Amino acid sequence: MIDEVGNYREVVGYIRVSTDDQDVTKQREIIEHHARRLNLKITRFIRVEVSSGKSMLDRKLEFLNTLKKGDVLICTETSRLSRKLTELLGIVDGLLEQQVRLLFVMQGLDIKDLSNPTTKLTLHIFSMMAEHERSVVSQRTREALRVLKERGIRLGKPRGTIQKSVLDKYRSKINEWCRLGFSYRRQAKVLNVSTTALIHYVRTRKIYCDPQLKIYAK
Repeated sequence: MIDEVGNYREVVGYIRVSTDDQDVTKQREIIEHHARRLNLKITRFIRVEVSSGKSMLDRKLEFLNTLKKGDVLICTETSRLSRKLTELLGIVDGLLEQQVRLLFVMQGLDIKDLSNPTTKLTLHIFSMMAEHERSVVSQRTREALRVLKERGIRLGKPRGTIQKSVLDKYRSKINEWCRLGFSYRRQAKVLNVSTTALIHYVRTRKIYCDPQLKIYAK
């Protein structure tokens, strides 16, 4: 895609989710709408999940390191890339060194470099606001939980509770694929979810290859 600054290799949408089952539709729509406004076409999405064995920073860098010179990365907001000021600035600096253009939709930021003091100050301000908001929310949550605990109210969901999942609409399809013996990895790739999320879904919903023998799909 070409605009006033030249050719772009890839236009990549960045999506961060807190759980495997979280719906990413809203983030995708915001990113795609912004791209269309700039006459850019999304070539792929990077999806980073908070719930993982690896540290969040490691997972971010693992995906962001796939970006190359001339790419454009679009995020809904700075806090999606990181809510920690130092971490965000480090990631941004690293991507700009690779000559990756950064777009943050909600803040209206279009960053090609940090040589402009105003751009750098704006990024700092938004980052500090996100970090402060996170701290306040965390503090309020801890206080609310403390009050409930003092009142003798049991916290957490009842044991065995199954939440709604974005995979629910594919349940019959997953059941059929499991019956046919399709691997988890192959199914997850088609459904654009992690293999771990799919395995968890199959086990909690008791989807089997053979209902008589109760054997889980492999």
